[in-house]
Amino acid sequence: MKNIPVVSISSLEDALAKTEEISEIFRSTGVLKLQGYSLNRLEQLMLVSKLGDIFSWNISTETVTNTPSPELVDLYVFMGGHSDDPHRGESIASDYVVDWHIEQVFYVDTFLAGFWNMYHIGYDDPKAGNTHFVDSSEIYDLLPAETKDFLEKAVVIWDKPIGPRQGFGPYYTKALDTNRVNGKITIRLEADGGCILPVSLHKFDGEDPTSEQSAYFDATLNNLKQELSTNKQIRYVQQWQEGDLIIVDLFRMYHAVTGGFKYGERQFHGTFTRPSGYTNNLYDSIEKL
Repeated sequence: MKNIPVVSISSLEDALAKTEEISEIFRSTGVLKLQGYSLNRLEQLMLVSKLGDIFSWNISTETVTNTPSPELVDLYVFMGGHSDDPHRGESIASDYVVDWHIEQVFYVDTFLAGFWNMYHIGYDDPKAGNTHFVDSSEIYDLLPAETKDFLEKAVVIWDKPIGPRQGFGPYYTKALDTNRVNGKITIRLEADGGCILPVSLHKFDGEDPTSEQSAYFDATLNNLKQELSTNKQIRYVQQWQEGDLIIVDLFRMYHAVTGGFKYGERQFHGTFTRPSGYTNNLYDSIEKL
């Protein structure tokens, strides 16, 4: 397993003074951890806005003033942690309660970064509630040349539930995309089985796929899931402590969460960033690709 890079901070001012260091690690590894000082929600938003100036995010010093209002903090900093459901069933630390996935593949202006600031942990098992990360660009680099060429020509189709609307879709996405942070090719395929209909190959090199091409795609997707689940050499593991703040490139990092915690035992303050001037447009037609 890989170690998540750590940046030690002693205050908000110290974190702000280290934004260039934080930015460089974010570009190179896609995930890092701030430790040493627990940022409150207002301070978290201030840090996000400074980094937003560097990466042209929707949250920047243009949208967040030096003294953000409580309403603005509430808009951009949410409560998370996957322990907010009192009816969640029992889980064990060796299982995933949130399986491997990559965020918002279906949105034209997708999530670019996540800030997860853990403020409460109510369990003792060090393997419980861990977040695992794998860089999709690294998985891509490990693929055979034949598979890389195949995915470059692949457009897939999904049906994806959104909120209460079951079966909303379909959506059309490219199997590969380029990360605007570092210019590397990323795999943009969901792997958690969360779609109502299984993802399938829609077009190959602009044409309807043959049965052999569809079967090759299905095998490639299964291999991706297997790689995420079993290849520990490319995996980062975040073993949470209260006060840890993870910054993750959500465009390129697959992630999953282990079980072993109950209602209210895992709580963080979260922030998602998107491109400056983003829309909520979806890839609901192939012409948008």
